[in-house]
Amino acid sequence: MKQIDKLVDEGDKEQKKSMYEEAVGHYIKAAELIGSKKIEYTHFKKNLTEKEAVIFSNIASCYK
Repeated sequence: MKQIDKLVDEGDKEQKKSMYEEAVGHYIKAAELIGSKKIEYTHFKKNLTEKEAVIFSNIASCYK
């Protein structure tokens, strides 16, 4: 979970600097990691799904 948070934080930093492609790259890596962890961490599935929704929202905001 810490890896996911780190990737999201990096994406947020890049997005604030208007470096959208780099931000999207971090967000996509985080989303892929969530996808692989959902099976492993079934008891955190709801939290991971909510975090995934935020990540996809962040990706969308990079394309405004």
